[in-house]
Amino acid sequence: FEHASDAILIIDIKTLRIMDANDVAINYLGYRRSDLMQLTLLELEAKGEQLETSDQLSNLEIYNHVTYEHVIRDRKGLALQVEINAHKVNYGMHQVYQFVIRDISLRKRTELALKESEQRYRQMFENNQAIKLVIDVEQYKIEGANLAAARFYGYPQNEMPGMSLDKINIMSRDK
Repeated sequence: FEHASDAILIIDIKTLRIMDANDVAINYLGYRRSDLMQLTLLELEAKGEQLETSDQLSNLEIYNHVTYEHVIRDRKGLALQVEINAHKVNYGMHQVYQFVIRDISLRKRTELALKESEQRYRQMFENNQAIKLVIDVEQYKIEGANLAAARFYGYPQNEMPGMSLDKINIMSRDK
């Protein structure tokens, strides 16, 4: 519990009050331990996320485990992108929810940057006036073609993916 690298909260099933938290959770959320123990799980919610939490708590009751991405707020009100891995567990003589909270903000920023890069590449590929083909050399097939290639080779652009290079290339496969 205290040696974990992720934030961990122990939540009362009936009241959703935070019963315990490891030091990582205290530091990550920015609360003093005594202040955090006065809150309920719902008080950490970002605006608009309560319905998602309600749905996930229902799933937690049914399956005893859920994992989902979520947005919570720290003491200063800053939005934190997290992955929550929640279990229904025995804690002493009680059943409680154990929420393991992992910061995924770096992963989300990286995913967004990758998506933006892919969009820029796609636009460059599709809008280029030069003939552009993406080729699977092992299968000797076209994986993608821009409009300039479709016009040059005389095929509809949507028919080119999957087409054998034999249809547009006069050289043998060996070359």
